[in-house]
Amino acid sequence: MKKVIIIGGGPAGITAAKILLSSSDYSVSIFERDKRIGFMNELFPQWLRKRVEDASVFSTNAEQMQALGATVYGETEVLEVDHINKTVSARKATGEQFVEQYDSLILATGSRPSQFPVSGINLKGIHFVRLYENAKDCVEQFMTHHIKRVAIIGGNYIGVKLAEACRDIGCEVIVIDPGQLLASQYGRPFADRIEAVLRERGVEIKTGRLQRFIGNEGRVTHVVTSTGTHEVDFVMLNVGFYPVSSLCEHAARTERAAYRVTYDQLTTLPDVYAVGDCAAGYDPLVGDHISVFLSSEAVRSGTIAALHIMGKKIDFNYSQRARALKVGDLYVAAAGITTSEAKFRQIDINFSDISGRQFYPFMNLPDHEVLLRLIYRKNNRQLIGAQMLSKHDITEHIKYYAFAIQQGMTINELTFCDTFFAPHFNQAYNYHMLCALAAP
Repeated sequence: MKKVIIIGGGPAGITAAKILLSSSDYSVSIFERDKRIGFMNELFPQWLRKRVEDASVFSTNAEQMQALGATVYGETEVLEVDHINKTVSARKATGEQFVEQYDSLILATGSRPSQFPVSGINLKGIHFVRLYENAKDCVEQFMTHHIKRVAIIGGNYIGVKLAEACRDIGCEVIVIDPGQLLASQYGRPFADRIEAVLRERGVEIKTGRLQRFIGNEGRVTHVVTSTGTHEVDFVMLNVGFYPVSSLCEHAARTERAAYRVTYDQLTTLPDVYAVGDCAAGYDPLVGDHISVFLSSEAVRSGTIAALHIMGKKIDFNYSQRARALKVGDLYVAAAGITTSEAKFRQIDINFSDISGRQFYPFMNLPDHEVLLRLIYRKNNRQLIGAQMLSKHDITEHIKYYAFAIQQGMTINELTFCDTFFAPHFNQAYNYHMLCALAAP
């Protein structure tokens, strides 16, 4: 029986463990520094709304993994990885130190909040929102304090969903971000619509860089940015996360400190894999190793690492970064890169935009506008990005474009893909076809 040690009990590590434990050929030990395993950060806003209970924000627990055959070390700090002798040294919460041998090692150490070198960061009422303990502290604060005005620093997916959640429970909300909310993930026209929906819901949106916090009697009262000062009584820090990659310093890493991995999730050290937020796989769309901070990527990379350990080769693997968001009654989805990322990475592109409808007017079905943008390289017309937005739930459609991007399809080939037609579902000349046809 081969021994696999997994460092990290988040989605990536848990996925790898479950797959390995489906075979009697492997024993698995999971090392987790926090008290509990399987925390799903995406459910934090629902927890804040009290729509889910504490236990529901976890995909699994230690007892369930032990029932599958895993050894789980909770509240255990890994002190050293010896990749030459294939050992892991660790310390339990009791202070007991021990060493375990491995045949394969999976690093699933995730990401952590950065240390902010700003004045007032240690005032009460300022909380990170990355880890379970962060989320738990925030929920307890809302239960025990009469919080009226919340500042959310960082307008990514979690920041936007937290803004909605705080409005739902009656708080005034201001979201502060150095740039436009979600523009890097979904592109400018779509980010404009997202911001409009948030403003309609009463969320203030301010652009500016965080400079310092001001407090009174040890508790935060104001946030100071490069563009103004804002009165608050609670702050959620949703920026400045970095990959945790200090355990294997001999492994090659990116400028942002993530482990460089192959398509099989192997690091540059023998039999050492990295998955999830701490890993950076090569992305041929941008010609560089990048980290993808998505739970879907965590699950995918954990699956690939486990299958490779089991001797099942993955023929092709890189993330198309498929992602989706619901804000109010608006659905937004994307895959690949946006025009702003293409500009940043100096990729010469064209794009095609279309505004369409899902149904024929004569069907008399509830209908809404659908916005679609397709992004492709100028030189060979290869599709490298897609974004969609509608009050229809179009999020499943993005899988179609993620697959097309993965297969290296051109905008021309996409034009006549069979997207099927039936009047109760769509139009014969639908927005997918028309957007591709209109590509200059």
